[in-house]
Amino acid sequence: MSLTESYRDTAEGDIIKLSQSNVIDCMYDGISFPNNLNRLDEYLDREEDLDIEKNILLKQLIAG
Repeated sequence: MSLTESYRDTAEGDIIKLSQSNVIDCMYDGISFPNNLNRLDEYLDREEDLDIEKNILLKQLIAG
């Protein structure tokens, strides 16, 4: 977790979501990427878009 500076629960939740979306393959000793990495890029783009939306809403809330 120190590599990504994230909490264990956050990383585990992300892994579960990625696995359920068939973006990654979970194995006993870790995870691996399927041959199609474009799906991972799309996931990361959506996550970035959501972060932008969250920041806009937060600023609106703070501004009142």
